[in-house]
Amino acid sequence: MKQHTQTLPTRTLGELLNETFAVYGRNLWAFIGLAAVVQVPISLLAHFLGNSPTAYGVESALRIFGLFLVYGAVVFAVGQQYVTGRITIGQCYLRVQWRILSITLLSLILASSFFLGAVLAVLIVPALVMFAFLVYWSMAVPAIIVQGYKPVEALRRSFGLVRGSWWRVFGIAVVILLVVLGLGIVLTVPFAIVSWLVAREGPTVVSDTVRLLGDLTIAAAILPVAAVAWTLLYYDLRVRKEEYSLSSLSQEMGIAAA
Repeated sequence: MKQHTQTLPTRTLGELLNETFAVYGRNLWAFIGLAAVVQVPISLLAHFLGNSPTAYGVESALRIFGLFLVYGAVVFAVGQQYVTGRITIGQCYLRVQWRILSITLLSLILASSFFLGAVLAVLIVPALVMFAFLVYWSMAVPAIIVQGYKPVEALRRSFGLVRGSWWRVFGIAVVILLVVLGLGIVLTVPFAIVSWLVAREGPTVVSDTVRLLGDLTIAAAILPVAAVAWTLLYYDLRVRKEEYSLSSLSQEMGIAAA
């Protein structure tokens, strides 16, 4: 029990990445299951929606919402693993359900902000300001899931955590993005090769199925890696500012230590 009263460690970028893959590897199938619960239905639906503008809009909205649901579930899963040593998928999504309205509103706020930043890209200063705020707001989902904040409060909480560490958070975000892209490429190549081999004369049912399996694999396996890393960065920021401990994590998430 003593370990649950100790302050969590601060981590360098290398240590954060090592811990990300350690946590992910110890709970590989649990994390894949967490993502698959949401991503598989969305990917299957997207496959059958077609390629019309309306279908694309519906698919994009579902994928954004699904991303936030999985992210929230993984945030709880990481905390649950640290406190109890195991992950229960049902409890993770019960926690998300507890704050589902906040997660929904936050996804709308952040997606709209990202879209606005893209639209304002031709106006360099407004776009940079919006981009800077997106980095400041990047800890809002953990603030909702772990601490129970509502959307606006979560954005303020996130701003407070990132303030003074903006460049560090930005740099880590870039590295995490590159790692995820690299993993995505590694997983995509085998499916792309098989799809090409069975469809040299044009798309077939088999090649479409292979591509769909590739999409499902990437959706279920890659997203949790980024979410675990970002959750650990959230812990790290709190440790540096507040001497955050496992006992505090256990109390905030309502999980009894094992």
